[in-house]
Amino acid sequence: MLSTKRLRTGAGTARISDMSKRKHELVLAALALLVFAGVVVVSAIRVPPLQPAKPSVTQSQSGSSTVSGESRSAASSTGKQTQAVQAKTDGKINLNTASHAQLMTLPGIGEVKAQAIVDYRARNGSFLRVEDLDAVAGIGPATIEKLRSLVVVE
Repeated sequence: MLSTKRLRTGAGTARISDMSKRKHELVLAALALLVFAGVVVVSAIRVPPLQPAKPSVTQSQSGSSTVSGESRSAASSTGKQTQAVQAKTDGKINLNTASHAQLMTLPGIGEVKAQAIVDYRARNGSFLRVEDLDAVAGIGPATIEKLRSLVVVE
């Protein structure tokens, strides 16, 4: 049962239960306003649409490539781009862009030295000259001379 005590105010008397109802209504109105403001803010935030995954091209030691995540027409276009890059470098392997597998096709470069070249690039950035290979662990002047006509730095 609600309290029937009376409270004296400047405008007259009011029941305590009436005041707590009004307070309750004000709290609910404030809460509704906060929820509405939250909905407005959340709807104003724009989330960029998801982009499709980019296809990856892997090349085996034999030189054949496998394309995942794209159609054959896109794969042939990628092949044309690769041919264009190779033509640009006159068939030489670019030390700054070559993959681990491409590096392994070079004479005297096996799995360990190819990884050492990739790691060196990751740590120090692009090669400026072919002679910079001397700084890679396991590669000396004799190996550089073997590679000089087969590689390019761009």
